[in-house]
Amino acid sequence: MAGFSERFIPNFASIVHPLRQQLKENIWAWDEKCQEAFTKLQASLSEFSLLHHYVIGHDTELVVDANITGRGAVLVQRASKTEAFHPVMYKSRSQKEVETRYSATEREALAVRWACRKLRKYLLGAPKFRIVTDHRPLTYMFHKLCGELPPRVDNFVMDVQEFEYEIVYRPGKTCIANYMSRHHVDRAGSSRVFEIETAAESVVESGCCHALNEQGTVTVEDIRAG
Repeated sequence: MAGFSERFIPNFASIVHPLRQQLKENIWAWDEKCQEAFTKLQASLSEFSLLHHYVIGHDTELVVDANITGRGAVLVQRASKTEAFHPVMYKSRSQKEVETRYSATEREALAVRWACRKLRKYLLGAPKFRIVTDHRPLTYMFHKLCGELPPRVDNFVMDVQEFEYEIVYRPGKTCIANYMSRHHVDRAGSSRVFEIETAAESVVESGCCHALNEQGTVTVEDIRAG
């Protein structure tokens, strides 16, 4: 994930130098310089300037990944093919106990359905976007007719029929959602976070509606001002 965003982080090479040195040594030695570099990198990845607001009409990709313990997704956009993709939103969560017993294909298909639902307010009705997966079988399965797939996967495919998308394969080593699926939010401890996020979204949405009713347009500054 850091590698994907390095072009947006000033002095990226200098920040991660102590961490890169760990890859060259046979003995793992995590010292204060490594911890400082790790902390700076975390702060850089979470800066507001790194995340961009969603713009309808921009080239959009939804990158998804899943494993036995969790799943993750990253929504990215770019204004043109000559520009780099910017992250818009990160999502992750842990698997339910029953989901840990799914096959790899079922988990990856579930991740696609889950990500589309989580980001539905951005993707529904938007121009055609790409769903990026590191699980090649999905590129065939999500183009099959209903009833031609295993029942569970068939249900997941049917659930995303309302979206206009194409699904493409990219190797796992280039999947930026890989980190999110392996560092997911624990469902047991996320109820309070969910309550806060829901309340915040309600405030933002009401603010947007009020601004639209009053002046017809709304900007990021309007939302921040409430």
